[in-house]
Amino acid sequence: MLGSGVLLGACLLWLGPLCAQEPAISPESLRGLQGVGIRVRLLQPLLEKDGVEPGALYEAVARRLREARIEVLDLPETELGKASFLEVIVAGVNDPQNAAYVIDLGFKLRRVQLVDRDRSAATASGWERRWSGIIPVYRLREVHEHLTNFTAEFASAYLAVNPPPKPAAGKE
Repeated sequence: MLGSGVLLGACLLWLGPLCAQEPAISPESLRGLQGVGIRVRLLQPLLEKDGVEPGALYEAVARRLREARIEVLDLPETELGKASFLEVIVAGVNDPQNAAYVIDLGFKLRRVQLVDRDRSAATASGWERRWSGIIPVYRLREVHEHLTNFTAEFASAYLAVNPPPKPAAGKE
């Protein structure tokens, strides 16, 4: 039986190339958006037991976007395919002693585009960030920190190509 250190080391070697590949950030993919929906998915149920909760991740992203004056489209899951949305996916594998997780955090804009021939909608990827690493169970809060950083970067890129309207003269 492999020890947890060997197992985590093997996982890190497997994830190593993912850590080194930072996707290109394309602010142009954000131009013209009138707001975004948010979808959060955990691919490992144990993460929720250990404190990484989809609702809390959703609220952290939504709060940061609202603070940046970006409209958050509060849509039910069944309606997300009709609007552009941020997809947050957290995958994790924990070691047999439940001391640490190998985490893969994806943060991607899924932009709805109309297909001309039949006016149907399709989604395409746009702005994207990704982080992979090993986190001890007692420090899983780092997932929130990475997500907060990604959201701040997204908001900055969004506002660079979609500046908020200036208030009318004499109004605040």
